[in-house]
Amino acid sequence: RPIGFFLFVIRVRQRKICLDNLRKAYGSEKSEREIRLIAIGSFAYLVEFMVEWFRLPMLAADPDRFFGQENAVAVHEALKRGKGAIVLASHNGNQEIMALLAGYFLPLPGVASIYALARPLKNRALYEFTVRGRGLTGMQSIDKNGGVRPVLKLLKKNNIVCMLID
Repeated sequence: RPIGFFLFVIRVRQRKICLDNLRKAYGSEKSEREIRLIAIGSFAYLVEFMVEWFRLPMLAADPDRFFGQENAVAVHEALKRGKGAIVLASHNGNQEIMALLAGYFLPLPGVASIYALARPLKNRALYEFTVRGRGLTGMQSIDKNGGVRPVLKLLKKNNIVCMLID
């Protein structure tokens, strides 16, 4: 259960930081019980995210089995105009699954490649795993630090650039 995970697995320091931040954010708007439930839900979501993340290779093997391709038509229409496409995604949910799907459904074979503009993760092993996951459907990563010129060049060559927005 998420409560057990929250209470016993998450280190005391992390739990304290989480609860303190929620108290600062909500002030007197939320009760202590509500704040604890939000914290538990946040950590439960983190576990769910990690399980999905490690299942990316299975999802990449057969995306049609798990997902549909809504809104790909708009990107394809933009590519037909020859100016590339910028795809913005909300920075919530599992963005690595979104990257996987974008790499599978959005590029037009022989017309456009797909790139993700992103900040590298501090943990090198996790970052390399992430880049490999994105690459399962052909997406390449661009470091957002100094990424403006490469993005402009890619768009001029009629490619797709994906970015998360906060």
